Amino acid sequence: MHFKACRSYSLDKLTNFGDILESYLWRELSWKEFEEICGGGECFSVIPCGSIEQHGYHLPLGTDLHIAVSLAKKAVEEAWKAGYKVLLLEPIPIGVSDMWSGNPGTLWIPLEVFIAYVKEYVLSVFRNNIKRVIVINSHGGNADPLKVALKSATSSLDPSYRAYLINYWEFVGDVIDSMFSNRFFHADEVETSIASSLGLGVKIPGKEIPYEHIKRPYSDEWHSLSLSKRPRVYFFYREGARLEVGAFNEPGRYSVEGGEAVVRAFIDRFLALLRDIRENRL
Repeated sequence: MHFKACRSYSLDKLTNFGDILESYLWRELSWKEFEEICGGGECFSVIPCGSIEQHGYHLPLGTDLHIAVSLAKKAVEEAWKAGYKVLLLEPIPIGVSDMWSGNPGTLWIPLEVFIAYVKEYVLSVFRNNIKRVIVINSHGGNADPLKVALKSATSSLDPSYRAYLINYWEFVGDVIDSMFSNRFFHADEVETSIASSLGLGVKIPGKEIPYEHIKRPYSDEWHSLSLSKRPRVYFFYREGARLEVGAFNEPGRYSVEGGEAVVRAFIDRFLALLRDIRENRL
C-alpha cells in the first residue's frame, strides 16, 4: 500500500485544515509538527486492521488489508475536510486467520499474541495524549480479539481515554443488506464489490469466478447472515483443516457501483461518528 508523502508546510499554518490535508499520516510528521497538531488533546487517531489470507481464486491475499487501509484513508481525508484533526496510523497487516490456514499464502498470528500486540499499540497511542483511538477492521477473525484488546487497553485508564472498534460490515450492514441479494460472507459478491470499488483488481472475469456453497450451518433462527439481525447463538469449532475454493455467494455478480455506494455510506457514517464523539454523545 502506497500513500502520498506528506508535503511541506510551515508551522504557522498547522491549524488551517486545507493547508495540511496531506499531513494526516502519523509517520510523516516531525515530533514538533505532531505536538503542534495534537498537543491540545483534540486529535482522533485511526488504526486500520486487516489480514493476509486466502480470498478465493479471484482476489489477492491482501484483500482485507487493502480494504481496511483504503477505507481508513478515505475516511480520514474526508474528516480533515470536515474540520476534524485525525491522524492515520500504520495498519495491523496480519491478524487471526488460522481458519484459512489450510490455504497456501495465508498468514496468521496466535490469538493471545494478537490481543497483546493490539493492546500495547493502542496504549502507545494513548501515551501521546491521543485520547480517542478508532480501529477500522476488515477481517471477521479479528473482531472478537480486537474487542478484548481494546477493553484491556482502556480498563485501567481514565474514562476520557476511549477506543472504538468499527467492523466495516457491521458499520454499514443495513446498507449492504439493502443493496445485495446475497448475504455478506467471505470473498463473495459483497466483498468483491467493495474491493473492486477501492481499486483492487479482480483476477478472473466475473462469470468465471468459482465459488462454494456455505458449509457452516448458518440459520436465520440462530446465527443469521443478515447484517441487520443479531445472532442468538455464537458457536466455535476448529477450522482451517481442509483446502477449499474460499469464495462464497456468487462473487461473479460483483458490482463496482454497488461497492462505491457502500464506501460512500461508510464515509458518511464515519463523519457522523466523529461528530457524536466530539459532542460527548459516545
